[in-house]
Amino acid sequence: MNSSFRLFGCITALLCFLICLFFLTGAYIIISIIPVFYCLFLLIIDSFHSLWRNRPLSVYIITILLWVRMVLLPFYGAVAGNVSGAYHSDTISIELQQFLLKAVFLCIYDSIAIVFVLFVASTKIKKSTRALNTIGLFGQKEIYILFCLMALAVFILVGREMHLYDFAIKPVEEGMGRSGDIIDSRELFVREIVGTGISFFFILLLSLFCKKYGTTHSNKYYILSVLCALVFISIISGERRTTQLYKGFTSLYLLLSLYPQKRKKITTSVGIYAILILALMTIYKQFGAFYYGSYSEAIQNAELDRGLSCSNVDAYFYGIDTIAKNLYYSQLMSIRPSQLLFDFFRNFFGINFFIHGGGLLTTQMYNAVIYYGDQLTGLLLSSVGYGYLFGGYILAPLATVINVIIVLFLERCLRSAKSFEWQFVFAMAFIRYAFGVLSAMPPLINYITRMLFINGLIILIARFAKKRIVKHE
Repeated sequence: MNSSFRLFGCITALLCFLICLFFLTGAYIIISIIPVFYCLFLLIIDSFHSLWRNRPLSVYIITILLWVRMVLLPFYGAVAGNVSGAYHSDTISIELQQFLLKAVFLCIYDSIAIVFVLFVASTKIKKSTRALNTIGLFGQKEIYILFCLMALAVFILVGREMHLYDFAIKPVEEGMGRSGDIIDSRELFVREIVGTGISFFFILLLSLFCKKYGTTHSNKYYILSVLCALVFISIISGERRTTQLYKGFTSLYLLLSLYPQKRKKITTSVGIYAILILALMTIYKQFGAFYYGSYSEAIQNAELDRGLSCSNVDAYFYGIDTIAKNLYYSQLMSIRPSQLLFDFFRNFFGINFFIHGGGLLTTQMYNAVIYYGDQLTGLLLSSVGYGYLFGGYILAPLATVINVIIVLFLERCLRSAKSFEWQFVFAMAFIRYAFGVLSAMPPLINYITRMLFINGLIILIARFAKKRIVKHE
C-alpha cells in the first residue's frame, strides 16, 4: 500500500473518531467505533503484500469505498447539524433510531468478512503482471466496422427520435423537465445496440491511432487518442453518473496501456475531464438544474439538504443509515430461499430469456415495500442487507464475500487481457462490479453478464473471421 494513502486513511479515521466522540451524544456515540475498526482494517490489509502487487486496483477501490462508508459518512453525519440524515436526534432517520446497534454491528462485521477474503486471496493468489502494451485487435476489424455501420443505421432509422444520448451536458431548457432513466424495453434494446456500436468505434479509433503512433512516433496520434477518449466519456445516456465514471476508468486504462510513457499527462487530462462531466451531471440531478433552466441558476439556488444530504450520500455508499433501512424494511418483506435462485437466473443474461413471470426481484420487492407499491426502483439495497435477508446475522456478509471474490477474478482477467477489445470489455465489467461491491448482487450480475455476452459474441465472431482469412491466405 502507498504510505501516503495509509497515513491519510489512519489520520482521517482517528480524526473522525474524535469528532464523533465530541459531537454525538447518547446511544449514537456507538457510531464512533466504526472509524476505529476501519483503521484496524487498513493496518491489517497493509500486510497483504502479494495482494497489493497482483490485485492493486481491487484492493484500492474496496479500501476507498470502505473509507467513505466507515470514515467520511460518520464524520459527515456527526458534523452535519440539521442536514437530513445527520446523526442527531432531530434529523436522524427513524430506521437508524430503531436499528442503530444492529447496523453498526453489520457494518463492522462486513469489513471483517472482507479482511478474511482478502487474507485468503493473498495466500492463494498467483503472481500476475499487467500487460503494458496491447497486441492489437483480437478480431477482424472489418467485422467491427460492419457492426458499427449497423448500429449507426439503427440509430438513424429508430433511435434518433428517442433522444437517447446527450453530449457533454444534459440540456435544461425551460419547460423541458427531467429526462429520467430509460426504462422502456424498446428504447433499452436500441440503446444497447447503439451503445455497443459506439464502444467498438472507440476501440477501432484507438487501434488506428496507436498503430500510426507506433510507426511515425508523431505526437498528434497520441493527442487524437486522448481526444477520442474525452469524446467517448462525453456521450451521456440517461441520468446515471456512474456510467460516465465507468467510461472514464476504461478510457484511462486503455490509454495507459497504449502510452505508458505519458502516464501523468493522460491521468491528469482524462481525470479532470471526467470529474467535470460528473460535476455537471450532479448539478443536473441532485441540485435540480432541470427546474431552473440553467446550470448557473441551479448552483446559485443549491441546497445541501436537497442535493448532497447525509442520507443521499449514505444511500450511494451503503452506510449505516442505509443498512438500518435494509433491516427495517426486511421485517415487512416475505422472502423465501428460492428467491435467491430467482434473483440470480432472472438477472443472468441469456438465461433470463427463458424465465417468464415468477414475481419480483428482491430489489424490486424492497422498493415496493418502501413506496407502497407505487414504484419498483429508487432506494438501494446493500450487499450486507441483501445477505441478511437470506441468511440472517450469521450469513449477512455472504453477498459481500461473493462480490469481493468476483472483483478479484475480474481484475485477474483484466490484467491478463492484451488485445484492445478484451481490455475494454474487462475494464468496463471490472469497474462496474468493483464500484458496486458493497451493493446487492442482482444488478451487478445483470450488467456484467450482458456486457460479457454481447461484446464477447461480437469479438468471437470477429476472431473466427480473422482466423478464416488467415487460413485462406
